[in-house]
Amino acid sequence: HPDLSFFARRSGGPYSTASLDGIYHMAGLDYSHSLDHGLTLWGTLTFDGVGSCEFSFERSSGGSGRMTLDYSVTADGTVTLEHAPTGDALRGGLSRGGELGFAAALSGTGTWFFVEASSGQSDAALDGTYHIVGFGYDTVLGFSSLGGTADFDGGGAGSFSISGTREGAPSGSGSGTLSYAVSGDGELNLDTGGLFAGGQDIATVLAEIEREERPKLRMSQVASSSLTTT
Repeated sequence: HPDLSFFARRSGGPYSTASLDGIYHMAGLDYSHSLDHGLTLWGTLTFDGVGSCEFSFERSSGGSGRMTLDYSVTADGTVTLEHAPTGDALRGGLSRGGELGFAAALSGTGTWFFVEASSGQSDAALDGTYHIVGFGYDTVLGFSSLGGTADFDGGGAGSFSISGTREGAPSGSGSGTLSYAVSGDGELNLDTGGLFAGGQDIATVLAEIEREERPKLRMSQVASSSLTTT
């Protein structure tokens, strides 16, 4: 069965519900019972600082949506998000003073990552070599994972080198060029030109964790995640 783990050092605080206030970029993995396969979500979470959040999203299966979530944050940074009409809830934590958050389903399905939107960003925010890991599911090809590196030139272009597995067996390796664009608030759109096969080849989001010239941590979510082999 597939597993996904994410670790972030508990830091900052003490926290409260007011620690989440403003716009956050998010990306997540979910499962559609009606479609009987996994999907990805990306969008924004807008927190009001007192317990209500507007969630606006798109999904790899097509379509988009909006919903209102309730949320709370304890002093140690534990965050809970709940969709009251369905009772679905996620719980996780905050790190880096509230700039980074992640949560997994308590009921329903889903694993989310979210980072605080920034300002004044551009393609220059991505410059240098980054490690990549990824995980995905395709209805035909099954579960896949990949790892490797990506090099960004700070001006909207770059290259990648990756290898991966499919259904637990080695599935090959690949390399190529990529293009990317970083919006002013830190959203990342990444086009790998075929690194991911079988669907939309656009990666979305997120803003840098630390508001520095060169961010230390950046996350992205792909709309289709089956590794192209060579």
